[in-house]
Amino acid sequence: MDFDKVFGPIIVEFTVAVAEGYNPTTAIDEFTKTANVPTTAYHFNKNICSKNWNTTENRPRLGKTYTARMRPLLQQVPFETCINLLQENEPALFFGTHGLALTFEKGAGLFPLGYVLFLDEVKNLWIDGEGKINYPYARHLSDGKFEFGLGKTEVELDVDDCILYFCEA
Repeated sequence: MDFDKVFGPIIVEFTVAVAEGYNPTTAIDEFTKTANVPTTAYHFNKNICSKNWNTTENRPRLGKTYTARMRPLLQQVPFETCINLLQENEPALFFGTHGLALTFEKGAGLFPLGYVLFLDEVKNLWIDGEGKINYPYARHLSDGKFEFGLGKTEVELDVDDCILYFCEA
């Protein structure tokens, strides 16, 4: 697949620094306390929690600064193809739920309307009780609120979904 036919241009880019106090074993639960409130979220999937995502070996590193980028999808694409194309064409890093926790406070106001997907390599994603592999997403609604849920890797990623990934700054 051709990168430029799958992905649109970068629509959002901002930097995020991983503070020295960032604790990857509790960061997702801290994010949940902040984002899972009626003024911010209509829905928050209870499986977005530290205990389900702490086996992730690919986490943001303390003291590092990353550039967060969002690109829209221009066509439906399988999950693995999306990851592979970004890694082949950009110095893309994926942090999954840790990426959501890291970017939401600073970047939520920059999120486009619709779905923003926080991908990661399959080995770092959560497997539910049905054996399905899940990745987190934030859906930004027109009233400014969000829904936080989980997508399944076996379902193709859709046109107009935005992929959030990181590059070292």
